[in-house]
Amino acid sequence: MNGHLSQNTLIKYLFNLNEESKADIAKHLDQCPQCAARRDQLKAKFATLDTLNEEIKADEALIAKTIAAAKAPTKPTRNRFIPPTWLSAVAAILLIGTLAITIFQFNGPDNIETADLTKKDQPIAKTQSDHKSPELKVPGTFNFDNPPFAPASAIELNVLPKKESTQITIYNSADLTLVREKRKLTLKRGWNWLQFMWANTLIDPTSLSLEPTEQRDKVRIEQLVFPARLKDIGRWLIASETEGQVEFEITYFISGVNWRAFYMGTLTPDEKQMKLEGYVKVANNSGEDFEKTQTRLIVGKVNLLDRIADLARRQHPYNSPLREYGKMRGWDADESDKFDHEEGEKLPTEDFGTILGGLSDVLELKRKEVKKQGLSEYFLYTIEGTENIKNKWAKRLPSFTADQIDVESLYKYDENLYGKNVIRFVSFKNDEDHNLGNTPIPNGSMKIYADTGENGSLSFTGSTNIKYIPVNEKVELNLGNARGVIVQPKIMDQRTRNYTYDKNGNIAGYEKLTTYKLDVRNTRRLDIRVEIKRHFPTKTWQLESYQKYEKIDADTIKYNLNMKPESKMVIKYVITTYHGKNETIYNEKQLKARSSQKAVTPQAQG
Repeated sequence: MNGHLSQNTLIKYLFNLNEESKADIAKHLDQCPQCAARRDQLKAKFATLDTLNEEIKADEALIAKTIAAAKAPTKPTRNRFIPPTWLSAVAAILLIGTLAITIFQFNGPDNIETADLTKKDQPIAKTQSDHKSPELKVPGTFNFDNPPFAPASAIELNVLPKKESTQITIYNSADLTLVREKRKLTLKRGWNWLQFMWANTLIDPTSLSLEPTEQRDKVRIEQLVFPARLKDIGRWLIASETEGQVEFEITYFISGVNWRAFYMGTLTPDEKQMKLEGYVKVANNSGEDFEKTQTRLIVGKVNLLDRIADLARRQHPYNSPLREYGKMRGWDADESDKFDHEEGEKLPTEDFGTILGGLSDVLELKRKEVKKQGLSEYFLYTIEGTENIKNKWAKRLPSFTADQIDVESLYKYDENLYGKNVIRFVSFKNDEDHNLGNTPIPNGSMKIYADTGENGSLSFTGSTNIKYIPVNEKVELNLGNARGVIVQPKIMDQRTRNYTYDKNGNIAGYEKLTTYKLDVRNTRRLDIRVEIKRHFPTKTWQLESYQKYEKIDADTIKYNLNMKPESKMVIKYVITTYHGKNETIYNEKQLKARSSQKAVTPQAQG
């Protein structure tokens, strides 16, 4: 073996990763004092780090005593002998405390530099070392098909660079948000390790993904590792054939972000048109700040077997939160995937990729969908521009504005639904003829104002909650009790006739005639339309009306009235109902008449 052994070769030798050449390396070490010295130095470093891999038996009292001693003022003391278990426990506590606040990048040399990560989005720390292994100096010598082993001693400290842009897609019904961040990472030629931390956030680590957006033929993501005993940390291994800044996209799911739509409608003075303004309020309680963020909203129900909030809070990234929940309730590990018939709960075993399989059609739209478009049962809205949405903040974002929407003022009277009140509605259609129709309108709350025509002043008309309005569908907004429209029904006369008797001479049936009068008044100075529904106590009836009506069902009719400003109308009708034996006779006659019609019709056609 010619020359000296490289650091990577020594690392593989110490960790028994290269069995084929182990004998040759051992022979070389026996003959080369310099390589043997470097081997001994690496052994010393690994011996210190090995304390993290040992099961150290340190009780809570010992740990508390150690921390208290570290905080106490230093006093002159005599030298004491500390047992080996104390040394191991202290080393483990201090090392774990340091690793929990750092972000790493692996570049090959064995030097270690420290970065202050108390401030977010620091500039990238320079980690170039004067001492490099021969591999990093000679182009084309990297074996990208054989990812390196990366012990802690070969990792250099770095900070995650500032976000260039962010896009969030919020699935409101599932408390699920897809986040896409673009950052420029500084890579060195060879193998790079980049570590990502998500402490105090509701990020789901199983959904983490990292992809280069440029120089894809020179940069490859090899793997994502979650180091043991280090919570809320993931580490990517990146193979790079280039040096310098490369733009990457980090994607993940997060919980705690939601949105709510609300609208403001302004009626013209004649109440024949309306201006509609849509807004979206986005609330962020995810623990993560979103800067320069484009916001997209998904309307539609998404079903997940695991909640993202539970995935984010679990101790280890790939443990099922429902499995841990089952253990808390005393279920056996072997039984945790079975169905609990008594409580109706099922504990799934699918990984997160399988669980989200139903969203594949939506999630594949990463770069293609930037407009408002339908996605089968889902619909995607993109809010124009970008915003900064900080954690614990809520922000109102404009959604759309539509002018000159033709509307109709509609007043309804229905005693079964509204009692003795007349209810006002504003009606319009979500289509192109009404200057709408580009997208469905999400459910939300709406406030309606009327332009009084006096120096642009507005008067509050009413408020309501609206449901999802598909394209080309008509909507009626309930604005509550009407002012200025009155409907008063009165019974003018009642009498009975056509009695039938049983064999004993007792009354067995009769017909009842009731005469009604409806007084309708429009005290407003506008044309209006009034709908009046009347319900009857029986499905066996005949109606004699002096105004045209529409039969709704077996026991309901409706009057449609177009009324001029400050006008009155009177509706009169007589309802005949059949009772007792008369009802049976009437139904038999109706059935016989319908049968006769069916029998005669084919002959007429022939």
